[in-house]
Amino acid sequence: LAADPQSVRAHLCRVVVAVRGGDFAGARIWANRLLTLEPEFRAERWSAEECFRDPGVFHRIARDLREAGL
Repeated sequence: LAADPQSVRAHLCRVVVAVRGGDFAGARIWANRLLTLEPEFRAERWSAEECFRDPGVFHRIARDLREAGL
């Protein structure tokens, strides 16, 4: 984020890290920041499952994003 404060991917990572750390309030803050950058962002549409060697990774990240309200 220091190098690119507008990076949607960096914000997405912060959401996932917060959810996995049990910081759901922090995850929502990062999710809201992500939505200011990309208002139409939704967990189900952020990337294609086939982009991951292990589709389970996609599903876990999508679940984390949904837990943060995305």
